Amino acid sequence: MDSGTVLINLASGLVGSIIGAGISILTTKWTIIEKNNSDQKEENKSIIHSLMCIRSELNSVYMRYYNQIGNQFENTPSQQAIAIYLPVQEEYFPVYKNNTSIIGKIENKDTIENIINCYTCAVGMIDSIRFNNSLYDNYEKTSRDILNAHSQDELISLHNNRNSAQKAICDYWEQLRKHHSDLRRLASLAYAGMTAEITIREKILEK
Repeated sequence: MDSGTVLINLASGLVGSIIGAGISILTTKWTIIEKNNSDQKEENKSIIHSLMCIRSELNSVYMRYYNQIGNQFENTPSQQAIAIYLPVQEEYFPVYKNNTSIIGKIENKDTIENIINCYTCAVGMIDSIRFNNSLYDNYEKTSRDILNAHSQDELISLHNNRNSAQKAICDYWEQLRKHHSDLRRLASLAYAGMTAEITIREKILEK
């Protein structure tokens, strides 16, 4: 699958089921507050814009993650895991963090929960990748020490330590694969929910 369409394809089947119920809820709600229609429309436009920005950030960050790291979790079984450094940065979600107040205005409560869970899972994934990198650093240090061993006993001990480090990497890789699967699922749900919310609000604006 083209990694550039991963989230869109995963989410496309979820959007329609959310939209129907959402339009009914919002139409009823906004009929009641028709006297404030102008203000409501402006707020609605603002919410749509913010959700589009958050959705774009989610898609962009996920695609970058998938291309650099995520596909390795999908394609490499834990028993074949090797010592590898996985690059992570300090800040991935500035748009989401600056627009968290918008999330509470989403009508579909499942969408709110999926968005929050998605970002919580993403932050947890970053921490997990950093722990993997610490395992990698330990493996690499042991490998360098082997080259400088001063005795046969030290060499044997270091080889045993490196084997243990490799086993730790393989064992943790399985956890990373599960975490990746959870992130992929939650990202698709969050993306679909935001797409449905945007579509619903756009349809209301057309009325």
